[in-house]
Amino acid sequence: RAVIAFVPGIISSVMLPVLSDTHRLADKTDFTRTVSFNLCATWVVCLPLTITVICLGKPLAALFGKEFSASAPVMVMLMAASFLMIVNGTVGTALAGSGRMWSGTALNLGWAAALITGAYILIPSMGALGLATAYLLAYLLHTVWTMVYVEMKIAPSSVSSQLKLMLFSAALLAVSMQSSFSGSGTYAGSAAVLALSVFPAIWFVRHYVRKKTVNRVVGGAL
Repeated sequence: RAVIAFVPGIISSVMLPVLSDTHRLADKTDFTRTVSFNLCATWVVCLPLTITVICLGKPLAALFGKEFSASAPVMVMLMAASFLMIVNGTVGTALAGSGRMWSGTALNLGWAAALITGAYILIPSMGALGLATAYLLAYLLHTVWTMVYVEMKIAPSSVSSQLKLMLFSAALLAVSMQSSFSGSGTYAGSAAVLALSVFPAIWFVRHYVRKKTVNRVVGGAL
């Protein structure tokens, strides 16, 4: 989790002052563009790393010893939860940049309530996997309502503009998780899913670097 969170953490720390600066302007176009850029950049970095760990769940779990091989499903669930946590944190940066800290607090309390409820229901019957599932469900809900809030109240179109990327990523995560859980996946299948997960990053580089959108976003805020 620390590996996939490293680069997004750097991106968010750089973008926070840019978000704060663009939000103070009367025209919120640059702010919305920056929120969208931050979300997309974080997403395309985290997706292939998350898919890699999910596809290699069993071998990675086995590194800790044979007795940990059965914990691969827990690792897979936690990696999916970590992906959502990082994406949600990126969207949450827009809350901090716009000064909506109390709104962020309320959304976080909702996440805590969802986690506690899920853990209470799932842990007795599923143990560690139940806790991992509770984390995944809580972060899924947290990500959805945070994105809806940012889209509706702070930066219209900043989240919805990435809808295709979200649906594509959801499909890849579902396929890789199902393959890991069932044990029916092959190395060729895992390689194909991993290759597909890199496509958004290629698109991102072509779209933002070739067209110099990065310079326009950051330059407009300075």
